[in-house]
Amino acid sequence: EIHPDVPVVLSGGQGAGEAISEAEAMRRALWKEDGAENARLLLEERSTNTAENFRFSKALLEERGLDTGTATIAVVTNDFHCFRAHMIARRQGLKTIDVPAELPWWWLTANYYLREAFAVVKTSLFDLN
Repeated sequence: EIHPDVPVVLSGGQGAGEAISEAEAMRRALWKEDGAENARLLLEERSTNTAENFRFSKALLEERGLDTGTATIAVVTNDFHCFRAHMIARRQGLKTIDVPAELPWWWLTANYYLREAFAVVKTSLFDLN
């Protein structure tokens, strides 16, 4: 483990019809039975959109003593979502680097990129902090 002191925020609430939150799904995927690093997994389970993901995650990091005004935060999200996520994070005063995760379902890629293009326009026109 290279940086054992770095917190990892797993962000995403529970939508209608979902048995667990997005954050809990990520925790289950990353959990290691004998892993000391499990303690660094912080769950943010209240958010319902990207702006709330950042707002609530920022608060969690600040509660842990991180100066979010000066820290660089790595954001792992779908490759098609990186641009808009970066834009929203910047509006909230966060300095981020993007870590794109490729969409595993290649046949949906065009659909998600098209939807995200409309979301970028909406985010650009309205203050969605």
